Amino acid sequence: MRELKEKRSGRRIEFAVEVRNNIIFSLDEAYADKEIDLYSGEEYLVTTRSSKKSVVKINPESLVGQKVCDAVKKGLIGLLVR
Repeated sequence: MRELKEKRSGRRIEFAVEVRNNIIFSLDEAYADKEIDLYSGEEYLVTTRSSKKSVVKINPESLVGQKVCDAVKKGLIGLLVR
């Protein structure tokens, strides 16, 4: 995962999210092994890479994970693929 301050461009994608020991985003198969930007509303949070199974996992105990968790709870989370 990388934290960047600059805003990136990309295509907004649909996802399913589940919060357990990790925050798990399930994406369409087309987004396997892609760079994914996570946003809370318009605020950029982090860039990560999806797995071969089109899954993104975020640790909710990290600083970024806490922000992602808050955005998920508020319904503000957005994902963009580059």
